[in-house]
Amino acid sequence: MSCLPPHLLARDSLGGHDPKVGEALPGLTVVPDIATLKSVKMMKVVTAEQMRWIDRECIRRGTPAQVLMEKAGKAVAEETRRLLGTLEKQQILVLVGPGNNGGDGLVAARHLHDWGAGVSVYLCSERAADDANLELVRQHGMTCAEAAQDKNLEEFDALLASSSCVIDALLGTGKLRPLEGVFRQVLAKVNEAKTKNKGLRTIAVDLPSGLDADSGAVDPDCLYADSTITLALPKLGLFTFPGAERAGKVTTVDIGIPDYLADEVTTELIDADWAGSVLPSRPLGGE
Repeated sequence: MSCLPPHLLARDSLGGHDPKVGEALPGLTVVPDIATLKSVKMMKVVTAEQMRWIDRECIRRGTPAQVLMEKAGKAVAEETRRLLGTLEKQQILVLVGPGNNGGDGLVAARHLHDWGAGVSVYLCSERAADDANLELVRQHGMTCAEAAQDKNLEEFDALLASSSCVIDALLGTGKLRPLEGVFRQVLAKVNEAKTKNKGLRTIAVDLPSGLDADSGAVDPDCLYADSTITLALPKLGLFTFPGAERAGKVTTVDIGIPDYLADEVTTELIDADWAGSVLPSRPLGGE
């Protein structure tokens, strides 16, 4: 039993009961009571606070944080490879921020490099001096540029111009805070580049930076992602407007967190696959 704290139990709809919270994405809804559908598994959808609790509980029960990060980064790399179709001739720019989201990006960068992609890492903020994942990136010989040493973002501009794909690993889950400084600048440049180069692919790790994980509210410079690779469980804000417009196609990847830790999350997502599994078949001429 997960014993999810009472204050973290989910609301019964994607938008909650507060009309100020985001409007649900058309075609998706939430089932508050699935007692009659126990045999059908639906996707749990979590708030940022619920996800943080599940992460902490997983670590408390014996999974080291570094193991979770390694699994998350590798899962992101595998899904990126699937989305791109091939890594041959791909030039991938990974935008790295502080914290776990940036760490996931560094792990993904290493795997993509090892699998044959051209990978560059751009550090938008300082990482810890003993960051093992950053050291591994450098040992593998990847280009690793730092915003703090990049006058007028000239190196960033050159890296972006030569990239076929940008991975946003800047900011993870949490309440929306205004994008400022280099974070705002690089995301604005990526969004602008995407309007000029339709072939540029953009992929967000967990959720696009500048998108509120709970409400779906967005900063004006929030990334317009083609795809969002969300970790372990999808977040509410990915399915509420205006966030849904920025998230692109959302896929969820397994990072080794046991399912039972989310047993008491009651918010669940209906999609086309789920609906098709429970609706009875009808004749073609039926009405």
